Amino acid sequence: MATRLVRRSHGQARREIILPTGAPSPASMDPIVAAGDITDDGKTDFFARVGTELWALIGYHEAIISSATRLTATLWDERDIVTVGDVTGDGVADLIYRTDPDAILRLRKGITNASGSGVDLNSPASGANSADGTAS
Repeated sequence: MATRLVRRSHGQARREIILPTGAPSPASMDPIVAAGDITDDGKTDFFARVGTELWALIGYHEAIISSATRLTATLWDERDIVTVGDVTGDGVADLIYRTDPDAILRLRKGITNASGSGVDLNSPASGANSADGTAS
């Protein structure tokens, strides 16, 4: 059975969002950040921190998220997601996050996926896999 995430819309009606099997519990997601359509499938995507892990929730459409992918299993309890989107102007989604305790903002530059549209999810998952190849 799929997990359900309840969203309030402007303090009025509640809408259950259905997460795919294998997705983390919504109660463990903190924060959840809307990323726009980073996969170029015409659907909204999200990033979420779950304890030490970073997750991508891909393909939100009509209250259903198509897939949930754990991008990395470590270090995210020491980081905050700031934004996900094309901040470098190259047409590919990037990830900006803040480290704790030094409070430094870091950029992971996205790489286009194999099909040539959308971001390769491995690029925000690891500094070594990002466009500039830094290990941050």
